[in-house]
Amino acid sequence: MKATIPALLASLMLIFPMPSSADGGNVLWTDAAGRTIEAEYVDMDDSSLFIRKQGMLHEVPVERLAPASVRQAEDFDARRGGTPLGKSIVRFCRARLWKKVGDGQCASLASHALRAAGAAGRGPDFPGPGDYVWGGHVGTVRAGRSGVSGIPGLSAVRPGDIIQFRGARFEGRRAGGGTYWMNADHHTAIVARADVGAGEISIFHQNWGRMVVRRDVLVLADLKTGWLRIYRPRPGK
Repeated sequence: MKATIPALLASLMLIFPMPSSADGGNVLWTDAAGRTIEAEYVDMDDSSLFIRKQGMLHEVPVERLAPASVRQAEDFDARRGGTPLGKSIVRFCRARLWKKVGDGQCASLASHALRAAGAAGRGPDFPGPGDYVWGGHVGTVRAGRSGVSGIPGLSAVRPGDIIQFRGARFEGRRAGGGTYWMNADHHTAIVARADVGAGEISIFHQNWGRMVVRRDVLVLADLKTGWLRIYRPRPGK
């Protein structure tokens, strides 16, 4: 039987909704009770599946899905190229939400996560002093006179990648109404999830208002100044 969207999402124990873009590339998902729903795959981690339906991003526990849907999500995840190292970094961050890591500075979260995952540490700064390098360069998103460049490269970004900001300012409209702005002149964050369809990156970071780990979403099209360099951590020796 085919459940209504609210009924199925309720059965899946919806954790939180987040505004996102319109649906695309929908596939069929089935819960443990046999109810089905069409939604777009976004991402998967150890405990949750992220799907998008009717412009909303939903996080649902894997344990509430039918085995076939779990395998389907794992297949999507494998094709996205998520790495064991990246997943270890994400697990570290998730376990420390709303807790202080190290001295509470933004770069401390990345340094501690890399160490815990067995990854190599920082390399020499580039392109300038204080521009931390956290592994192999994946891509750069940069604001310019003609708009934001580098967003198509978001498809290469994976959970556990690390973002280094320089002179970045975001301005835009909130999905629920009103406007927002945020400055990241010199900042470090860790990718929790990259949503290619929406042009968004969900991040873990700290020393953002408070010296504790929190989760936020970057809308890359809202970047007005500066740049973001994205790095893929490398295994330690």
